[in-house]
Amino acid sequence: MLYKIESFAHDLNAFAEANQFSFLQQYAAEITDELEIVDLEALKSSMKAFPGMVEEISSFIKK
Repeated sequence: MLYKIESFAHDLNAFAEANQFSFLQQYAAEITDELEIVDLEALKSSMKAFPGMVEEISSFIKK
């Protein structure tokens, strides 16, 4: 499961870089950091925040 989250963070970072979403790059880096130290509680919290990130992206697209 952690491998899938790592892959998700990598893909998310690539998307963020390509679209210049610095907040999303920071979010992907946070997930990567939490994976490296295996902080499962922080990782759980970060993953729960993802729907909010999607909403933020949607608001940028609508502008």
